[in-house]
Amino acid sequence: MRRLRLDPAAIGADGTLTISLALSDPRSPADLALSSDVRPLGIGLERIWLDGGAAASRRR
Repeated sequence: MRRLRLDPAAIGADGTLTISLALSDPRSPADLALSSDVRPLGIGLERIWLDGGAAASRRR
């Protein structure tokens, strides 16, 4: 598991946060002999947790 902690200043005044991912070498499931799907895919996200702790502490 990897954890990313964000500076509360990264959260906009309206409470939004934009996260962008740049992928340098997308591969298809066919490239990896996992299926016949030839679409290039760049990330396999199984779980994501969002903790409102930073936003809550900023509002105090």
